[in-house]
Amino acid sequence: TQSMDRPCSLTGAQSAVVQAFRFEGGRAQVLWSAQDSQTSATSAVQSPDLAAGDNPRMDQHRVLRGLDRVANDELLFDPGDEARPRLQQRLATLGLGRFIGTLQDVGRGVYLGLALHRSVHDAHDFSGEHVNRLADLAPHLGQAFLLTDQLQASMQRDERLRGLLDSLRLGIVLC
Repeated sequence: TQSMDRPCSLTGAQSAVVQAFRFEGGRAQVLWSAQDSQTSATSAVQSPDLAAGDNPRMDQHRVLRGLDRVANDELLFDPGDEARPRLQQRLATLGLGRFIGTLQDVGRGVYLGLALHRSVHDAHDFSGEHVNRLADLAPHLGQAFLLTDQLQASMQRDERLRGLLDSLRLGIVLC
């Protein structure tokens, strides 16, 4: 949570959310998520369906437009796409306005997305400097996610090995 507060302070965003997900049937299935402290306290409670992948930005045909770059809604949605104003209305009820985000393929069919939102009351766009900071930050988040994933897999493997050794008889272990 604290590490997600930093992009908010650097960019003037009100909300920062990072999610690992994979696609099933063209829709994102969220595997893991982290939010800044303010978003953790409010948005996920008020609108769990958005946090859980019921978000038109997360449709496969839209989200992949943002792969390996910083994207906004103008890039992700086609002109006249009715899903965009509906999403913006839902986000506005949560106090969230303008959006930028990044998307990375971290392997094995898993994607890592980072979304920043300004306050609904903040009419300013994210600046070029903010876009550059987000572009610089994204690879580091991807690396941190991969390292964490590898560490967790190693810990799970060690726990399974311990369980197997605990179930063996002493004589077999000595052999």
